[in-house]
Amino acid sequence: MGKKRLAWPDVAKGVSILGVIVLHVCLAVPGGMDTLLARANSVMDPLRMPLFFLVSGFFSAKILDYSLTELFVRRLWFFLVPYAVWVPVEIKLKFIEFKLVFDADSVGADEILWRMLIGANLAWFLWALVLFNLVLWSLRKLPPPVAIAASFAPLLLLPWHDKIPIVGMLILYLPFFVGGLHLRGPISRFAATATSVTRWLPAAMGFFLGVVLVKLFAQVDPDRVALPWILPGMDAIGHYEAALLVRLSRELLSLPLAIVVAVAITHLPHLSNDLQFVGRHTLPMYIGHPIGMTLGYHLVRYALDDAGPQSTTFWLAYAILIALVSGWLFHLLSKVPVLGWTLTPPSLARPQPAVGTEAHAENRDHTFNTAPPTQPGPPNSTISPNSRVISELTIPSPMLDAENRDHAFNTAPPTQPGPPNSTISPNSRVISELTIPSPMLDAENRDHTLATALPNAARTP
Repeated sequence: MGKKRLAWPDVAKGVSILGVIVLHVCLAVPGGMDTLLARANSVMDPLRMPLFFLVSGFFSAKILDYSLTELFVRRLWFFLVPYAVWVPVEIKLKFIEFKLVFDADSVGADEILWRMLIGANLAWFLWALVLFNLVLWSLRKLPPPVAIAASFAPLLLLPWHDKIPIVGMLILYLPFFVGGLHLRGPISRFAATATSVTRWLPAAMGFFLGVVLVKLFAQVDPDRVALPWILPGMDAIGHYEAALLVRLSRELLSLPLAIVVAVAITHLPHLSNDLQFVGRHTLPMYIGHPIGMTLGYHLVRYALDDAGPQSTTFWLAYAILIALVSGWLFHLLSKVPVLGWTLTPPSLARPQPAVGTEAHAENRDHTFNTAPPTQPGPPNSTISPNSRVISELTIPSPMLDAENRDHAFNTAPPTQPGPPNSTISPNSRVISELTIPSPMLDAENRDHTLATALPNAARTP
């Protein structure tokens, strides 16, 4: 029989998307960030996204054997199609809401394209995964230690992280993605015994040190932070840039505990099964919930004005329900012929030869989302001919591979000036729910504000 499918990666993804939804709901509902729910969710802020990208890299080994063409047709295609189709819908709907609520200007095609290119939208993770896979592929001939060191190279772009959101994401999460692949062995060994005291105690200490680091940095006078910078883009590293480095350090220190938490949850059967189900269907949840919240929460509250319930708890529960139902509807949409291709596009790759041939080996892809169709095993194989999960590195179905388009929202970079003739103020940092706040500060302090931010509002210092 094949090896049992790893549970903790799916649990990690399930925790990530549910945490993202709770964060967005708490930001959307007035007073939501002052609730116990928001404070509890903030504990997971340094764990969710690093673990998400670590798991994504963990199952990306096969792309090292791809040609550039194979990389596009076997992987990037499945990220780019939902990004190209649904991000314009998300942005357009949000600006329709702004037009109704704030009488704001509408958004044009040039600005939508600009936001897509710089990652200033709620599906930025898909664009990040495209870039991360390209970087990982370009580093394929380097020794693992050198490749991991190279994954920190986006730090050279530090001066632009507040102007181009995707730069902040490269700085924060590319090391986890590349490390997830090249440290696969140590990660697997750590996860296998993650709940032992010799694992979780040091992991908890690392998380605690990260918290202390952030608290200490918060006490520093921003005007006194001025570190030398010899490269183009700025004269010195200020408080804003240093905070990004502090956040990266905290997430590196917190990563072991993130793995421990995911593994520990797998020992809680009912909770684990539910989270694994969610984790196997993250793409519809990520794409669907912001669109559903615009239509089912924001516009409903606008229509009700002051006539609706005034309870924060009621609106939190209502908005969470709307977000979950929206994700489920998008999951159903992904199964509809033709329309479902906008989420799970048809494969561009040629049909694969039978298992056991050299050509088939070149076409295998690693994923943790979708078990492949039944494949016969090679001669003398110990794999059951009827086995769908062949190993912890399952072979995905390209038609379903879009479910592996992982993402994350808990840290969002600042809003950027738009393209020429953009209606967005060049000095704006918080523009809308579509604007992703600065990734260098705590998510609870810097994430996108959905309830009160105008499209051209300046961020409060």
